[in-house]
Formats: sequence, C-alpha cells, structure tokens
Amino acid sequence: MDIVTKCPVCGSPHITAKRFDTYKCDSCDTSFRIKESNSLSLSTSEIYKKTISSILEINTIVDGDEQFGTGIIISSKGYILTCAHLIEGKKEDQTIVKNFCDAIIAKNKNNEKMIKTELVYCDSSLDLALLYSEEAKNCPAASISNEKIKTGDKICAIGNSKGEGLCIVDGIVSDSSRYIGNNAYMVISAPVTSGYSGGPVFNTKGNLIGIIKGGRDGAVAMNYAIPSKIISSFVRDH
Repeated sequence: MDIVTKCPVCGSPHITAKRFDTYKCDSCDTSFRIKESNSLSLSTSEIYKKTISSILEINTIVDGDEQFGTGIIISSKGYILTCAHLIEGKKEDQTIVKNFCDAIIAKNKNNEKMIKTELVYCDSSLDLALLYSEEAKNCPAASISNEKIKTGDKICAIGNSKGEGLCIVDGIVSDSSRYIGNNAYMVISAPVTSGYSGGPVFNTKGNLIGIIKGGRDGAVAMNYAIPSKIISSFVRDH
C-alpha cells in the first residue's frame, strides 16, 4: 500500500491516519481513503473542492450573438483551454472571461474577478482553443491525466450550466472510444447542458481526462468529450 504523505484536496502534509485505510486532513478536514488499486479516490464534493479554482466561466460575442461556455486553467503561467467553437469568428478580438471560483467557494458574489484573455491558437478540426491571460498567472492549474481511460470509469464534469454559473455533475464513461468522422471522443453519461462546452471532465483523482464538446440532441446521457490524450498533444504542440 502507498504511504500517504499529503492531502489530495489541499495538498497539506498534515494528515492523520484513521481506520480502514481512511485518512483525515488536519488542515481542511477532508476525509479520504485509498482504493485497493492503491490510488486515491475522491468523492464528488472533494473533486469540486480540489478543482474549482482552476475553472472559468467564459462569455464571448460571436457575430453579434453572446455565447457562453467554460474554460480550464492548464498552466500556472496563464494558459487556459476551451472549445474552439466558443470563440470562432473572433480570433482578433479579446475574449471576456469571468472567474467565478471565489464566488462558488465563498458564496460571495463580490469576489468575482473579470479577466481578459487573448487567443494563442485555435484548431477548428479538434474544437480546441488555447487562450492566455496575464491575470491567470499563478492561478491553480488542472493536472492532465496520462492514465488510460476505461469504459465504466466514474467521472465528474463541471461547467457553466445554461450560462448561469458553474455546476458539477457526475456519471461514468459510457464509451472510452467513439469516432465521429476522423475525430476520437469519449462518451459520458453525466447530464451536461449548454454552457458546459469547454468544461473539464475529471477522474476520481480529480485529474483532467477530457474537455466537453457537446451532446446529442434528445439524448440527455449521451455527451461527447475530447480525451486527455488529444488534449496533451494539442497543448504540447502549441
């Protein structure tokens, strides 16, 4: 069994061992356990707590119409990942991003932070866009998983639901490999809605395994996400 040295939620080294492979963080009071596979498994609320500070609500104006979606900070150097279809048609303009992290955690709307981003690279075929913001520097960044995604794995997704704020939903990987044309996706059962595009899909460790692209009309639990293997390649190349 692995020796636990820090809290998987807040990173504090001050932890106390409990019974049945359960630990408690003395800093944030989070309880967590170790699965038989020797990997930390977080609850939905723990994943939310661990990752919410890396997630942004995105608002853009495309061809005169307001669009809303989600973004995820992937580097403490100020880089943000989202879907290309949220910003296409406005490549020369700045994208307005509202950071609701403090408001979600503290329930205090006065802590909302508005930042501006600029487009670094956009790939319409992959539906991925890399943004940069000086104001996002030193913000917490999501960890991209390099583990194999398996059908049946439990997942959580966070997104700007209907443009009304960040929400978390959970489900499973319904199909780890689904091709539409030449593009590979994974199908998830989490009931995401409009506004989740560009939002993260996390595994039970709270690591990024996908970016939500969208869903099929009339199929609530049939939603598509761009897998982490493609995300890692996109980020590495650009």
